[in-house]
Amino acid sequence: MTRPGRVTQQRRRTAKRHPRRDYRDDNLPGPLFPYHPEFTIDLSQAKISEEEKEALTDLLNEFSDTFSKNSYDLGSSKTDPVHIQTSTEVPVKGRPYRVPVKYQAQ
Repeated sequence: MTRPGRVTQQRRRTAKRHPRRDYRDDNLPGPLFPYHPEFTIDLSQAKISEEEKEALTDLLNEFSDTFSKNSYDLGSSKTDPVHIQTSTEVPVKGRPYRVPVKYQAQ
């Protein structure tokens, strides 16, 4: 007999999975927007010249791999952490460390 609240192996295998909670690769829903090699952006409301619109469209198409295609292709950043230079390299507050007795005389 199982304790209340525990799911047996058989029930776990046969339980129907919630469609929104099963995010294995083979069960991912289709893309929210179909992938197109070129962006389809409406720049008609932009207050820029035609040359600037063309340059912007070219830039967006050139770097299209940096934009998310749907909500499931977001990942983590692979960049190194940024070191922020401060006015002093000395820490504002530091915890004193214990020095072994044989090194205290030095």
